[in-house]
Amino acid sequence: MTYKEIFNEWTEDLPHRRKVQVAEELLLISGNKDLTPEEQKKVEEAKKYLLQRD
Repeated sequence: MTYKEIFNEWTEDLPHRRKVQVAEELLLISGNKDLTPEEQKKVEEAKKYLLQRD
């Protein structure tokens, strides 16, 4: 799966378990890529999502 596909999957309605996996993948990707503003926004959403689940 490419990093673009992971960003696209984030916007889909996913089961909680998969949403957590995608959020974690987004955080890993964010350290290795120059992100567009839209991608950066999705990474921030993913961080918030992971923090809220604890």
